[in-house]
Amino acid sequence: AMQPMRSVAALRRVIWGAAQSRRGFRLSPESASPDGLKLMLVRHAESANNVVQREAEEKLRMGLITPEQATSEWFAGRVPDPPLSFKGEQEAVRLSQHLTPRLVQGGGAALVVSPMLRALQTITPLARDTRFYCTVHPEMFEV
Repeated sequence: AMQPMRSVAALRRVIWGAAQSRRGFRLSPESASPDGLKLMLVRHAESANNVVQREAEEKLRMGLITPEQATSEWFAGRVPDPPLSFKGEQEAVRLSQHLTPRLVQGGGAALVVSPMLRALQTITPLARDTRFYCTVHPEMFEV
């Protein structure tokens, strides 16, 4: 079974390694080691599971169901690797619109993403719009 990454230092090493392995990609002098690497962590956009949880919590808040029923609804509606919700797809586009100018003007970035569907769907607009290579790393989950 995969184990989640446990530290920022481990995350820095993964991203630094991905950047080093890209031919033609140059790290800035301050990023000559994993310790000097600047990280920007982005959580996935809203997933279908987030919607299931929010709806159960809302019913609970309104007194329509008991805590036990809310928990039951949440577990029954969850899926193991959920896609983004419609709202999540919109959030991913807005993320790209916000970050693309900064990353392109900044000279580039190493995009490293979790293999989870919601993470892949979140990074897709950014990778497309920047035309930056994106590395899918199997240990990048539950950071």
